[in-house]
Amino acid sequence: ASSQGSTYVLDAAAKKVHKINSAGQNLLSWDENDGLSLATNQQEQVYIRTTSGIKKLTKNGKLLKKISLNSSSVDAAYAKDVAIDKNNYVYINMGKAIHVYDSDLVFIKTIKTYTSSSAVKFNLIRTIAFNKNNNLFVQTNVAILQLDENNKLINRLLLSKLPGNQAIKLYNLAFDASGKPYLSDLSCDCIKQLDWQGNVVKTLGGFGSLPSQYYAPTVLAFDKNNQLIVGDTGNFRVQKLALAGAAVWTTSDESNKFKNP
Repeated sequence: ASSQGSTYVLDAAAKKVHKINSAGQNLLSWDENDGLSLATNQQEQVYIRTTSGIKKLTKNGKLLKKISLNSSSVDAAYAKDVAIDKNNYVYINMGKAIHVYDSDLVFIKTIKTYTSSSAVKFNLIRTIAFNKNNNLFVQTNVAILQLDENNKLINRLLLSKLPGNQAIKLYNLAFDASGKPYLSDLSCDCIKQLDWQGNVVKTLGGFGSLPSQYYAPTVLAFDKNNQLIVGDTGNFRVQKLALAGAAVWTTSDESNKFKNP
């Protein structure tokens, strides 16, 4: 996650969180024993989805609050992400529903359906994200759904134009400053930018360990300068890219590399 010029990296395997500055230098690390995913709000408060719930921390890792989630209500093993909107509401992917909390982790509502011509239930949510206009995007195995504040369908990006089983290999979703969607694709170890007709407009990277190459790219985020941050999991590092695809910097935990960023 990126906030106020800093990048926060949850290294689940090493059970640590690293705070990295805009030049790729590690500022701070703290232990996080059961973290699954991480997001930050506009005040640089850190929210960590854990195996049992969610935590709210300061920008320096001090625990402010934690709550429990009913793990039996999680409908898919990969349903572990968290996203934060411009109102600092916290959205938790539960697999077939989204739980919404305020910034103090007080429960607000559960989103189980979206409205098209009628109410439609979600069919396994892979990831959730917001664009700069605060629209919620829900990625399923077959489409990316753009919803308004009343969960009404605004737009649908069908993933059927991607060959073979690539759609189910899309790991994470992020939007640049102009609203273009970027997805990490494990099938080609690359990042794809799509248009709203489902066509691939641009492909960044490919398999390798050089700068701007990836091995199992996972989490994506854009910083305030519209540069793309990529969790390059198989290479045990994080990369920051200009939108043309050139690496601005690559960084890792120098003592032992990131185990699973």
